[in-house]
Amino acid sequence: MWTCTLKLASATTAIAVLSLVIGAACGGGETQPPSTPWVAPPGFQAEIYPPPLPVAEGVNISPLSVGCPNPAGLERGRELDLGTALEVLNTLLRPDGLDAKRRVTDPAFWPLLSSEGQGAPWPRDWLEVHPASASPYGDLLANGCGKQTLELTSWVKVCPGPCKESEGTAPARIGHLFLIRREGHWLLWAAR
Repeated sequence: MWTCTLKLASATTAIAVLSLVIGAACGGGETQPPSTPWVAPPGFQAEIYPPPLPVAEGVNISPLSVGCPNPAGLERGRELDLGTALEVLNTLLRPDGLDAKRRVTDPAFWPLLSSEGQGAPWPRDWLEVHPASASPYGDLLANGCGKQTLELTSWVKVCPGPCKESEGTAPARIGHLFLIRREGHWLLWAAR
């Protein structure tokens, strides 16, 4: 079983909200995948939630994710729209339990999930959607999980206020979500 220690910062920052909700503030040493064979949990289709792949040797993408999304079933050609990105984020913010959060995340991210939540929806103008290659973590994700994975990933910038204002006033407080589309489902696989 993967383990992770949750570290909380001020609840007023975007990163703290993401850390509280999805436990993405895990850090430290390399995280090792389990040695037991992958079996999707009951109620989760293996086609949508296949086993994660290991990160390239010598590359540490923690705390963004503990593995890479399996390329099986990944889809090209459809861009992530702001409404869908907001729906995924708000699912992660609600205290609905781990099953609800797993339904909008890739198994590569499941070990970092927290069942806790804030409950309040995120404002629409506090998000922006971009290709993952435009993210400050694009090269790291490509080195760890491959260029194809990066090309199939969308980056959601999560701001602590309207994004147009936050870039200049609070760039360190901007969160980063990375989503892929598999079998018609947008799934978060990495976050910072």
